[in-house]
Amino acid sequence: MTTDHNLYGVLRTAFEHRLDSPFHCAPGAPPRTSGEIDELSARYAGLLVSLGLETGDRVVVQVGKSAAAVAFYLACLRTGIVYVPLNTAYTTGELEHFLEDAQPRLFVGMPSRLAELEDLLHRTGVEFAL
Repeated sequence: MTTDHNLYGVLRTAFEHRLDSPFHCAPGAPPRTSGEIDELSARYAGLLVSLGLETGDRVVVQVGKSAAAVAFYLACLRTGIVYVPLNTAYTTGELEHFLEDAQPRLFVGMPSRLAELEDLLHRTGVEFAL
C-alpha cells in the first residue's frame, strides 16, 4: 500500500526534511530521531505484511509507552491496519471482551503475559501474537 494518501503520508511529509531531529526522548532511554522512528516503523510494516495482514485488519496492542510502540503505531498507519490500543492494566477477563469485540488478527503484548494469554488468544481466534 502506498503511504502517499493516508495519515502516515501526511505525518511523513511533516518530518521528511528533518529526519535527524529528535522525535522521541524518554528518561533513561537514548533519544530517537525522526529517521530512526521512520526506519523502525518501516520494518514493523514489513513484518505486518509478511504475516499476511491487510488493510482493514485489526491489531490489538497492549504494551507500555515507548519509542517502539510509537513506531508500531506508525507501521499500522503505513499499512492501513487498524491499531486498537489497550491499557496495560487490563486483566485477562477485560482483555477477553476487547478481543471478542475487535476480532483482531494480531495481538501485540508484553512477553511476560503471552503464556498466560495463550488459551484466550486461541479461543478468540487471534491468529498471531507478538
